[in-house]
Amino acid sequence: MRLSHRVLPLGRSSISVETSLTGRSTSKSTKSLIGPDGLWQNPAAQTSFHPWFSEDGVNFTDLGAVSGLNNLNDNASIGGFRFVGPRGTLLRYTDGSYGLFFAGGNCQDGDSDAYHFIGYAHSADAVNWTVDNGAANPLVQVDYSYPTSLPAAYFSGRVYVPNVTANTDGTLRLIFSGYRTGAPLTKTGAANAIGTPAATFQTTDVANYRSILIQTLKH
Repeated sequence: MRLSHRVLPLGRSSISVETSLTGRSTSKSTKSLIGPDGLWQNPAAQTSFHPWFSEDGVNFTDLGAVSGLNNLNDNASIGGFRFVGPRGTLLRYTDGSYGLFFAGGNCQDGDSDAYHFIGYAHSADAVNWTVDNGAANPLVQVDYSYPTSLPAAYFSGRVYVPNVTANTDGTLRLIFSGYRTGAPLTKTGAANAIGTPAATFQTTDVANYRSILIQTLKH
C-alpha cells in the first residue's frame, strides 16, 4: 500500500474531489443467465469508473473513464478484477497526487458485483491509475471458507463501500460494510452448504448481515 504523503486538510476543493465519485455499469449484451439460488446473473456486465470534478460543489465535469484500474474483459484471472464499486474514497495528497480506496470484484463465483475485496490505487491525475492493492494483495477480502473467528466472520462473504478518513497520527481509518452471508440465514442444513470447503449453516448461527467494520491502516 502506497501512502507516502500526508492527506490535505479538508477544505472546499478537497471535499468536492472526495465526494465526486461515480460508477457507471453498462452491459454489452442483454442476455442473462440464471445462476445459483435462481439469481439473475449477467456475465456481460461491465463497470466503467468515472471521476467527476467540481470547483463549487454544484457544477461537475466528467473526467472520462479511468485507465489502469480494472480490466473490463477479465472473467477468469484470479489476480485480476472486472468490477469496481460505485462507492469509494478518493484522497488528494499534499503533492497533488491521488489515492483511491475502492471495492472490486469478478464473476468467478457467478455474481457480477464488486464485493470480493477492498483495494487501493494511486494516480497523478485521477484518470490514469496504478493499483497497489488489488485482488492478489487486497487490504480486506472475503473468505469463502466462512471462518467463525473474529473479525473475519463479519465480512467472510462480502466487503464493499470503503470510506477512509485521516487520523492525526498519520494513520488512516477504513470503515466498510461486510456480510458473512449473502442474505439472512434463510437456507440452512447440509443441503444448502456453500463455500470451499463447504460451510453448513444452522438455524442457531449468526448471519452477521450488513455489519459495519473499522480497520486502521498504516503505511
